[in-house]
Amino acid sequence: MDGGLAEFVRPGRLGQAWHRAFASHLSGSLQWRLADAIYRQRQTHLAALLAVLVAGGTVWWHTGSPWAVRWTAVASLLLVVRLGDYIAYCRRRRTESPQRWIRRFVAGAWLQAALWGAGSAAAVLAGDSYTQLVAIAVQSGVLAAAAARNNGVPAAAIGQVVITVTPMLVACLLAPDPRFRPFALLVALNVFATLTIVSNLHRQTLGLLLAGQRNEALLRTLGTVNAELAEANRRLESLAVTDALTGIANRRGFDLALQAEWQRARRAGQGLALLFIDIDLFKPFNDTFGHPAGDECLRRIAASIAAVVRRPGDVVARYGGEEFAVILADTGQPAAEELAERLRVQVQALALRHPHSQPGVVTVSVGVAAIEPAQLPAAAPADLVALADRELYRAKTSGRNRVRCAA
Repeated sequence: MDGGLAEFVRPGRLGQAWHRAFASHLSGSLQWRLADAIYRQRQTHLAALLAVLVAGGTVWWHTGSPWAVRWTAVASLLLVVRLGDYIAYCRRRRTESPQRWIRRFVAGAWLQAALWGAGSAAAVLAGDSYTQLVAIAVQSGVLAAAAARNNGVPAAAIGQVVITVTPMLVACLLAPDPRFRPFALLVALNVFATLTIVSNLHRQTLGLLLAGQRNEALLRTLGTVNAELAEANRRLESLAVTDALTGIANRRGFDLALQAEWQRARRAGQGLALLFIDIDLFKPFNDTFGHPAGDECLRRIAASIAAVVRRPGDVVARYGGEEFAVILADTGQPAAEELAERLRVQVQALALRHPHSQPGVVTVSVGVAAIEPAQLPAAAPADLVALADRELYRAKTSGRNRVRCAA
């Protein structure tokens, strides 16, 4: 609320000042934050209730004035009602308007200020020095608390200050004792200083709330960016181990998977099998039909192999050129050899025409090796690769379109 009370009286800006006084110019989220801030005051209102009882009770005890009893009862009842309003705010629905709650709070603050002002004016006019001392002391506390507590909503803070002090200011001017005239000037100066404090605190509060909102927005943005970055990294990692042509694992993916499966098989005491698959006479096929047909042949065979090897733990990879590899976790030699034969038959059943092949269609040769890493402490994944590669060579040199398995 720039300029304190001046915003309320500046010509041509009364409507805008009223709008800002109730925080209506702020976004809904900031209005809720302000409402949360002003409704977190149950402890201060309990203290105010105690102050009302003590102040009114001591004045009545000292003077026996009936107005002190009535004022204490009404002020206490209003504080109890406002405490009930806080409980209702805690049980509110977020679909409600924050402005409704802010205006309810302001209305309660103004009513309470009117009671404080009426009580202090009555105390000044009562003529009893003890009652006047109590009124001045309590009102000073009210002003300081209102300025600090309600600065987020200027209408509440400024309204409390003005409504509370105005009756005392008038009472000081009307009091029979002329010593109250200078005190009226001090009261006016106190109002001015308090309004300045409210204005400064309001700017600081809004600045902190806006900074908090920006920080939350930045954190949300950062979380989104981090999630997108993690997804991008996952995709990059996937691309780094995926063959672009066939969509299965590439050589790097094969090496990583073989190393991981080797360690797992060694820990679990299980077998590990490896199949090397090579397309027979692929260069003549490429020369005859061209590279696009060769690429399509590679894709069809990769898909055929992947259709046969379905277990989640198994890995199908393009080892290089026209050569594929299959890692079979927890698999012994007989099961691996049987799967290799199924793969060979599956590829031949594709019936991809190949004039240079004896069956007249594309075929593959398969080399199979199986090992139990736990039983061979000195062995390494490269030994399993060498065994499968040796058996593939045997399959190729013994006539192609067949499976050979290491003994």
